[in-house]
Amino acid sequence: MNKTWKKAWHEFRYMISEIDGRDNPIIIFQRIRGWYQKNKIFLSPHLIEEYGLEKLINIDIKAYPLDKSESTPQNIRRFLNLEPSSEESMIMFLRDELWELVVLKVDIKCQRCGKLEMSALFDTEAKKVVLECTQCGWSQTTDGYPDKSVKTLKFAQNDDLKIAGLVEIKSYTFSLQRYLTTSCCVSTPLVGVRCLDGQLLERLRLRAWFLHSISNYPFLLNNTLRSELFFKAKTEFVGYPTNLVIIVTKSLMFPASNSTLY
Repeated sequence: MNKTWKKAWHEFRYMISEIDGRDNPIIIFQRIRGWYQKNKIFLSPHLIEEYGLEKLINIDIKAYPLDKSESTPQNIRRFLNLEPSSEESMIMFLRDELWELVVLKVDIKCQRCGKLEMSALFDTEAKKVVLECTQCGWSQTTDGYPDKSVKTLKFAQNDDLKIAGLVEIKSYTFSLQRYLTTSCCVSTPLVGVRCLDGQLLERLRLRAWFLHSISNYPFLLNNTLRSELFFKAKTEFVGYPTNLVIIVTKSLMFPASNSTLY
């Protein structure tokens, strides 16, 4: 039985305590990789292979969507309060954290359990991105059809995700920012916005178009997207990060005037 893993865990916790609250996912990943390279000798090779640590660690950072990861210094600091019961438990923790950093999560509904969160992976045989539910493990295509290609899946790279329409292309970033900061841009294309379900987005687009035709206040779509960005960025208001935004529409109960549609 390997007894040296506790030394690696001690060093891991120290590394976490040194993470700055402003560190982004890429810096967090680099810190974990630096720790791993120094402490790999204290870990069991068969567990490293079983949990695929080398595949997660030895990646080209620029080729994967680490900059879109939702992992934060606050999230990773939860390890400071953990005491794994075994080396395998520690490596499971490490694998899960690396997965959070390397694999893109999208807000798409699982067709089996209904959870609105799936991991984007790449099927090397079919040459396309597939989605895996983070709750039940169900795999489906981006169109919602079942997928059985578990043995041929790997981590999806940025180029794969762009082709699948799950991340915005680089030249689109300015267009999205311009869309979110203008008062009425209903006709602006929304390709690349992954934060909303496709059907919901289309309903909001149609509703915004309808409001634009009858009113001077067609801001529902704009503010819904802004709210989602506040949530993703954990923007703080009065000292608390954004966790929930409630939008109440009038449903024709009152006159739609003076910017009181919702």
